Amino acid sequence: MLRLSTKTLATTAVVLMAAVLMAPTSQAATVDVDISGFTFVPDTLVITAGDEVKWTNQDVAPHTSTSDAPLWDSGTLNQGQFWSRTFNTPGSYPYHCAIHPSMQAVIIVEAAPVPGLSAYGTALLILLLVIAAYFVYRRKQSAIPA
Repeated sequence: MLRLSTKTLATTAVVLMAAVLMAPTSQAATVDVDISGFTFVPDTLVITAGDEVKWTNQDVAPHTSTSDAPLWDSGTLNQGQFWSRTFNTPGSYPYHCAIHPSMQAVIIVEAAPVPGLSAYGTALLILLLVIAAYFVYRRKQSAIPA
């Protein structure tokens, strides 16, 4: 018969919980914004906190991506050049082209979802509960006099 000590059970529980907590979660994305035809495409972009936005100038004319608040300025982007920025804080971020102020757009950053358990993590958690229940049962059985 397999006999495991409380210490072994606790170690197993810690290892399984670590595996659950390190289960894969959603990854940050890189989202493209084209600067084309003297517009930002799309002109309204909804992303998740942690995502990166990459602006690429498709026009012959130079452009910038410049925050209406003094948060960022890409500097001049010539045709084919790109610039990226990661958005970590939820909120609304209006911006424009400093060279062509009529070019305006907004980035809306939503809070990142609370990570849940993956299918793998859920299976490990169930296994942990089954093991714990087994040892509780065995402990009670050994406490009953023969």
